[in-house]
Amino acid sequence: MYRQKNIDYAVCQALNGPTMAGVTRVLLIYDIMCRWWKNFLARVDSSEFLELSPSLEISRGIGDMHVKGHVKGCLTGYGLSYIEGAGIVDGEILETLWSVLNESSPSTRGATLAHRGEILDDHMNHSNWKKVVGIGMNVVLYLVVVKLMMLAAGTLIRKWKRALDLLKDAEENFEGLSDTADQAMLRLWERKADAAQSKRSQNVKAMDYFAVKDYPGWWQHLLSVPVR
Repeated sequence: MYRQKNIDYAVCQALNGPTMAGVTRVLLIYDIMCRWWKNFLARVDSSEFLELSPSLEISRGIGDMHVKGHVKGCLTGYGLSYIEGAGIVDGEILETLWSVLNESSPSTRGATLAHRGEILDDHMNHSNWKKVVGIGMNVVLYLVVVKLMMLAAGTLIRKWKRALDLLKDAEENFEGLSDTADQAMLRLWERKADAAQSKRSQNVKAMDYFAVKDYPGWWQHLLSVPVR
């Protein structure tokens, strides 16, 4: 219980902040959501310092990089691709900085173990220093806020156009696949998929319907043949 107190407090404070007014549904992404959530609501109920709005619907997910390292059931239960409304997101924050950190690999390739650690520490400290300096630049931020809004708008428009192109291709492929499927089976699949999604908030095991089934290969059949 006490091992989770920091994340419990942080989550409750975030979900009760002033910007949450009028929000009825949130998507909460955590690397170990499958374990942390099991007793989270019980810890909230038993603590005088933790509180959640009873009207708030919380969808639980795990970042794409981490969920693939969990057990198979976590992919369908917590994978962002299986959560309605999540869109196409990776759900990672710190890990996205690794691509920048990878640029230091030419310097670390020939370094000793101790020197390699120092180089990586220097790069990460520099990244953190830039964040700290950026947080305190209120005056500069005020002067460039309009420019940033324009850049943000341009980025969103570019992403929106790309999403529309991808949606068109996805719809064409989906319709083509649906046309070749047995219509009775298609309706059955849709009913089962809708039922799994409706039960997800109460029990993520319902999402096992989307799991890829394992079928034994020829080599597994050979292993099962008794040797005399």
